[in-house]
Amino acid sequence: MKHSTEKAMRYFLSFLAFLSFFNASSCGNEYGHDLNGERVYTAFFYLSEQYTTFDKQEIRKDLSRALSKRGQSEDDFQNESNIALYYMKLGEVRKAINILKPLAIEYPQEYTIIANLGTAYELNGELGNALRYIKKGYELNPDSHLGSEWIHIKILEAKIKQSSNSDWLNTHPIITVNELKEKQTEYRSRLNVSRYDRQVDNHLVFQIRTRVPFTPAPNKVIANLLKTLANFYEENGSAENALMAHIYRLDFETSQSKRYTIENDLKKLMSKIRSSETGNLSPGFMHLVAIGEVDPELLIHAIDTVEFQLNKADLARISQLDSIEIMRSQVDSLNQELKSKKKRIKIQPAGENGFFWGMLFGTFGLIAGIIIATISKRRKK
Repeated sequence: MKHSTEKAMRYFLSFLAFLSFFNASSCGNEYGHDLNGERVYTAFFYLSEQYTTFDKQEIRKDLSRALSKRGQSEDDFQNESNIALYYMKLGEVRKAINILKPLAIEYPQEYTIIANLGTAYELNGELGNALRYIKKGYELNPDSHLGSEWIHIKILEAKIKQSSNSDWLNTHPIITVNELKEKQTEYRSRLNVSRYDRQVDNHLVFQIRTRVPFTPAPNKVIANLLKTLANFYEENGSAENALMAHIYRLDFETSQSKRYTIENDLKKLMSKIRSSETGNLSPGFMHLVAIGEVDPELLIHAIDTVEFQLNKADLARISQLDSIEIMRSQVDSLNQELKSKKKRIKIQPAGENGFFWGMLFGTFGLIAGIIIATISKRRKK
């Protein structure tokens, strides 16, 4: 049994290693191309429907379950915070604030409550209160949202400036490319993680994806952030991601003059793509370049196809990772079973294994006897 268990484990581990290799080598969103035509490690940026909208039907189910659990545990404040978040996602912001305000007084060091209240105030247009609570949340947990909440603070500061100067967002970046690079380097250094660690994604991507369901297009804040993101990818990342960010700028921007600027930015980028020999771009991205040359406005509609392809690749990757996790747990279970059996053999009374050990030593004795007899015969000769 021991032999068969170990053999099964070896096959299992070999299969696991194969799947790990398959996952790393076949996934469609591991590499893009910079504007020098070189391949670069990247996670593709896109804003498919799963990122831009809330599934309100599912949220209502979650809310119903959370409401039914009220008052059933000592940690009810966590359930209450979840209820407030569900209300925010359903657009019932005032209900969320009414729940979170007393919780923030009772649990002033609870990050999730403080951060949720800051977000609720922002959605309600109370920018001063929002900034105060988001800053406090960042102090409590600077590593939340992959360390990206510093951008949330910058957004609130920009919105406050915009409220007194209606042209501020048109003339100033909410954050700069250098700020993004510095903050991400600082975060990775603090956590001691590689710049290629997919778990530490681009801070700006994380914040944009978190915000867009609450602030659907058109939205000047998102358009402003997307410009910085496009510039970042042109300088430090992939042409594919720069292209996607510029296209989404068109979707989120309302000003006709700004849209004209975006179209020019797109034409410049596509010219760089053609001249930099990045002909290795996938057919989907080359399709976008071709459409953009005809009319950049059409890209907003054409991007759906690329979103579908990227989303499909991501779902396949997630499915593979889930499968690997399941197999890892099964391997752990086999390991535990093997260790348990070894322990049981050691502590069993001799009588229970007498027949086995008798046969084993008997076999060894027989083999030894044959060898001795053979040697004796040779000596006599």
